[in-house]
Amino acid sequence: MGIDCEDCQTKSYDLKTGKLNTYDDGDGNMLPILRLGNPPPCEDCPKGSPENGKKLRLSERNYRAVDFYNRAKAMPQMQSPLFQCPVTQRNFRLIDSTIERAKAAIAESYTKKRNEGQDDER
Repeated sequence: MGIDCEDCQTKSYDLKTGKLNTYDDGDGNMLPILRLGNPPPCEDCPKGSPENGKKLRLSERNYRAVDFYNRAKAMPQMQSPLFQCPVTQRNFRLIDSTIERAKAAIAESYTKKRNEGQDDER
C-alpha cells in the first residue's frame, strides 16, 4: 500500500522503491534506519504531507476492491461470478479510469519538469 506517513516520520525510506532503509547490526539482523530528528522528505513525496497522505489513503473496503481488480488483471484466466455483477463492473471501470487519469497526470508533470529543465539550460 505504499509508505505510511506516520512510519516515515520515524524511519528512513527509499522514496523511489518504497523500501525501508536498513542497516546490519553486526549480528546479521537488518534494522531500520531511524530519522532521529531528521525531517522526513515530504517535499519529494507524491503525497506532499502526512495530512494529504491521510486524504489519499484507501478505506479498507476500497483497498479490497482494488486488490480484487489487481488480481483479476494479473490473472485474466481467473473465473468469478463477481465479474458478471454490475457493481464489480462499475468498480472496475472506475478503477481503470482513475489509473488512466493518474498516468496522464504523471506524464504531464514529467513533461512539465523536463521542459522547465530545458528552459534552465538555455
